[in-house]
Amino acid sequence: LWHNRLGHKGFRTVASWLGLKLPAKPTFCQSCVEGKSQRHPLRRTNRPDGVSPESPRPTYLFFTDAAGPFEPEAGIVLVLCVCDYSRRLFPRLVSSLTEFLSEFKKLVAQLEAEFGHDHVVAQLFSDCHSTHKAGLLELLLNYLIFFLKKGIQQLYSPPYTPSLNVTEIYIGLILTMARVNRIHAGAPPTLAGELVHYAAYVLNRTPVPFADGLASPMDRWAGRNNPTPEQRLARLRHTRAWGCSAWPKQFRESELGKLDPCTEEERNDSLLGLTSSIAVSACCSFLTSASSSLRTW
Repeated sequence: LWHNRLGHKGFRTVASWLGLKLPAKPTFCQSCVEGKSQRHPLRRTNRPDGVSPESPRPTYLFFTDAAGPFEPEAGIVLVLCVCDYSRRLFPRLVSSLTEFLSEFKKLVAQLEAEFGHDHVVAQLFSDCHSTHKAGLLELLLNYLIFFLKKGIQQLYSPPYTPSLNVTEIYIGLILTMARVNRIHAGAPPTLAGELVHYAAYVLNRTPVPFADGLASPMDRWAGRNNPTPEQRLARLRHTRAWGCSAWPKQFRESELGKLDPCTEEERNDSLLGLTSSIAVSACCSFLTSASSSLRTW
């Protein structure tokens, strides 16, 4: 009776509220079964002690998914690839989902150059409506030929199982960070690409609780497992708040004089992001959209 009066609250909750004893035999409520039924979430691993990658090495397995468009007029779409072993993020901005194959080829070539040998990627995990299927039959054939040539196995997740693809979690994190940074800096939505890349840059350098220790994706990618807090802090000292004020170095057509100023405050430049390879940051004026580069350290 009280279960029905209180809007079909759980029997244990109702009993604790009213000081009643639970019946010896569980009470069956068909309305609750029909209205509250939920599917048990599927997980790639049942270990509760942190992220437990299935890959034996970096680049073995990649998760991929897409989000967008961020600007309907420009058609900017985020294609994200996540390394299972290290959780390193590889964001790519495209104008159409049909560009997935060309961008993935570039990523594979980049990884082969970094590791010094071919066949570095073994598996690619995506949902059934992945980005590589968006296009014509010719594009799909090129996709299959490339995967057969590289020996890459394609894995698919069942429909409505986002928990199996970790890329969807990281896309949510990237979009949340990009949205908050844009609001905080007062930046125009046309800088969506810079916001996405900087969010991925920060996530690649923040610790992840792996099952065998705490490490950032970049540390785990480089084989530096379980770095000390001092080491993690040292690798984050160069980061800055996105959109903060910046005084970029001025490069004029004519040679600067010995006593000429090297930067100007009137430009009102703001920091947009950092490159992954060298300590160079991109700056831009929100008012004039004039971009430049700045070596800050």
